[in-house]
Amino acid sequence: MVVPHFELIDATLELNETLILKDVSLTIQNQTLTCISGENGSGKSCLISILLKLHTCTRGTQISTFNKRELCYIPAQPFFFDTERVYTCIRLMKSLYATSMDTLIHVMDSLNLDYHEIRQKRFGDLSSGMKQKLNILPLFLDNLSIFFLDELTQNLDTESIHAIETRINHLISTQKTIVMIDHNNGFMNQLHSKNKEHYRCENKTVIKL
Repeated sequence: MVVPHFELIDATLELNETLILKDVSLTIQNQTLTCISGENGSGKSCLISILLKLHTCTRGTQISTFNKRELCYIPAQPFFFDTERVYTCIRLMKSLYATSMDTLIHVMDSLNLDYHEIRQKRFGDLSSGMKQKLNILPLFLDNLSIFFLDELTQNLDTESIHAIETRINHLISTQKTIVMIDHNNGFMNQLHSKNKEHYRCENKTVIKL
């Protein structure tokens, strides 16, 4: 069994010769909730990409140990192409997260998405709220234990946000590892964990609050 561990030591990230983050040091332990806040463009999403080794540090040390089969990464921008049909998006999730169509359709139902009604629609033709509901489906899968969540609540109605809050609190109670970004500090404050850390991205670095 691989115990999840994510650590940055004096890590600096530059993209296209632009400094994004400088001298960042932080550790994310297994079975903890880590909340990351900051203004737009402060490097929050890039911080997640470093932790997951989607970007390589320009300088410093990055340590990421985890089982990819247990990882759920939900980016701020859905990774589906606008031309893809909804049924293709769902099949991709089925393969990526080793789950079943029935399970994903059940999650869609719980978020008031009718798979059979929208399956033939192109992703780009959906409303922003429907796009985001499809984007967050993996959050509700029970075969995952590591969650990196970037701006989950954007474009969603109150009922859906409440469903996300309930789900994340359940994940916390079952000792999952959660790293999340959200501009809605009120939402993050509703998440209850004894093992909760809060960081803020500002001035090209990361500060522990």
